This record gives sequence, structure tokens and C-alpha cells, in this order.
Amino acid sequence: MSIYKPKSELSVINRTAASRSVCVEPKLFELLVNAVDHSHSTGGAFDVTAGPLMKAWGFFRGKGRVPANSEIARFAASWLSTRAPEPSGATIRFDMEGLELDLGAIGKGYRLIGP
Repeated sequence: MSIYKPKSELSVINRTAASRSVCVEPKLFELLVNAVDHSHSTGGAFDVTAGPLMKAWGFFRGKGRVPANSEIARFAASWLSTRAPEPSGATIRFDMEGLELDLGAIGKGYRLIGP
């Protein structure tokens, strides 16, 4: 679930899901569907697709800054599409280039109390 390990499934999704559907492991797919549900139920207060916004604000490198409104707007309307598992497996697809998932808190909680 790490975005810092290039070979992690999440890193592979972040690199490729804008150009094609990515088949993912069923438990990760279930977690992503739950994360999307939480995003809807919180009105976007929790957003698994907030990776680019976190980078824009400088949270990754500890060099905080206030990004331009255009930078914020570019990703504020982005979304993740999930498709129910098919015979070939569950797939994830981004609706735009530059979108990145960051499981942050939900990933940590999942590892602590998940299946």
C-alpha cells in the first residue's frame, strides 16, 4: 500500500491507471471501494485521490507552500473509477492523467485492524 515503494501495487496503479485499467488484488480493490465510499459519505473531507494535492501543498517533502488556485482546481474534480470484479479480476482506472492514490490513514488502519 506504499506510494514510496516503486514496486508496490499502489505505485503501479498510480503510474498506469490513467492510461489503462489495472487489475488489482481483491483485498486492495475492496479497500479502494471502501475508501471511495468514505469520500462520498464525508463530502470529500476524506479523499483517497488527494495525492497530487498533498504534493502541491508540499506535504511530502516537508517544504510546505500555498499552491496556485489553478493547481488546486486541476485535481479537485478528479475521481477514481472502480469496476466490479470480472472473470479477469477487479480493475481500477483513473479518469485523468496526474491522479494518484494515497491510502495514508486508511491504509495504516487497514493494516492494524484489517483482515
